[in-house]
Amino acid sequence: MSSTHTTTTPNRLLGPPSERGRAHRWGSAIAFEWTKLTGVRSTLWLVVTGTLLTLGGTLLIGASARASGENGFETAAPAPLFAVQTISFTQVAVLLVAVFAFTAEYSSGSIRTTLLSVPGRGRVLIAKSVVLAAMSVVIGSALVLLGTLTAAAAAAEYGTFTGPQLGHAVLGTAASLALTSVFVLGIAAALRSTAGTILTMFVVLYALSSVLPIFGQDWLTDLVKYLPGTAAGVLVTNAADPYGWATALAVLAGWAGAGLGVGYLALRYRDI
Repeated sequence: MSSTHTTTTPNRLLGPPSERGRAHRWGSAIAFEWTKLTGVRSTLWLVVTGTLLTLGGTLLIGASARASGENGFETAAPAPLFAVQTISFTQVAVLLVAVFAFTAEYSSGSIRTTLLSVPGRGRVLIAKSVVLAAMSVVIGSALVLLGTLTAAAAAAEYGTFTGPQLGHAVLGTAASLALTSVFVLGIAAALRSTAGTILTMFVVLYALSSVLPIFGQDWLTDLVKYLPGTAAGVLVTNAADPYGWATALAVLAGWAGAGLGVGYLALRYRDI
């Protein structure tokens, strides 16, 4: 008498070999980019410098709000708002990391090794984006939390805040840093030049919003509302003007997607 039983093989549990292979390739590409990004000393120095400037600035703003408030001025504000006012220091540091993620490889010639190790050029770009966005989310969230605690301690009763206010600041800053860094990464992939990418970054993210309204044209003023710097500001401060949080997220995601698209086309159709 014989018995028949069905054994589930490991392969059936893990899925088809082609799917496992794709997952392995993506995982390897992301791990490869993570190792490169965190293994560069300049990344650490940029992040540390941005962190110190951000927390130091938050401490000064909180202390100033307390001193002014005790002298009769209306300076009370939620501590998370004090924290995000200095997040631009960290933003610049993270964006410079995004710039160097591509331009440094082109200047050193190591981009050839990257493209040989990860043949799919789109995969290289996405892997870099995932690593950079994840790093931005962690850094942004941590700094808003630390900055809020610092500002609250310095401002005392002039920096009281609620849980939702802190939550908006954390989520908004994390999303803002992640999406702007991905946008800059795409520009870096397209331009390949450190100086050119940094110039483009500052013009698009910072300068245009100040320069365009000078011309007094309504359409230019309307255009400023949809620049990435404006959308990032809405996300970070949870402002209602010129639009809400959801629209700001969509605008910034659109810029990030456009940057990646330009970067992909440059990688795909241009020789190293």
